[in-house]
Amino acid sequence: MELPEITPELQEKLAEFDSLKQQLNAVEKNLVQLEQKRNELSFIIDSLKSIKGQSGEKILVPIGSGVFVQAVLEKSDKLLVEVGSGVVLKKSLEEAQEILEKQSEEINKIQVKMRADTDKMIVKLSELEPEIMSFYQELQKPKKKSKK
Repeated sequence: MELPEITPELQEKLAEFDSLKQQLNAVEKNLVQLEQKRNELSFIIDSLKSIKGQSGEKILVPIGSGVFVQAVLEKSDKLLVEVGSGVVLKKSLEEAQEILEKQSEEINKIQVKMRADTDKMIVKLSELEPEIMSFYQELQKPKKKSKK
C-alpha cells in the first residue's frame, strides 16, 4: 500500500502544532517554578513574622542541601537581604518583609499573564487539531485513478 503524500499545508499545520505544544510545555514548567518561588517567599515572610522581637532564641539555620546548624538569634531587628544581582543590604525586619511581599506580588502578576498566554495556546491547539485531522482524513481517502 502506498503512503499518502503529506501536503506542504499539512506540514505547516503540524509544525505550528508541535511548536505551540513545546511552548505550552515550557510555560507550564515556568509556572511551576514560579509557584515554588512564591511558596518559598510566603514561608520566609511567615518566618520573619514569627521571629519579630525575639532574641536569645535557639533556631535552626539552613546552610544548604537540607543541612541545618543550630544557632542563637541575637537580634531580629536587622537582616541582610539580597536585593538583586548579588547585592546584599542591611534592612529592618519590616523592610525585608516588604521587599519579599513585593517580589511575591510581581511573581503573581507574571503568573497571571503566563496563564492567559497558556489559555491562548490551548485555544489555538484545539483549533489546529481538527484541521490536522481533516487533512489526514483527506489523505486516507482512496485516490481515483484517471482513465485513459
